[in-house]
Amino acid sequence: KAANDSMIKNLTRENTLMATAWYDLTSRLQSNHVVLQRRQDAPKSWLNKQRQMVNTPSRR
Repeated sequence: KAANDSMIKNLTRENTLMATAWYDLTSRLQSNHVVLQRRQDAPKSWLNKQRQMVNTPSRR
């Protein structure tokens, strides 16, 4: 009985820790995504510069 109660207590604590870790991870990912969406810096890598050149409509 005592071993069962101890195991249930440990599993409950582990579930709580996993739930809070999952919540923390998803909230960090979401906030990082929002920051990246708002960011309008000029592309720094060569590939991003090429993408920007291709995606912008020509002004001819």
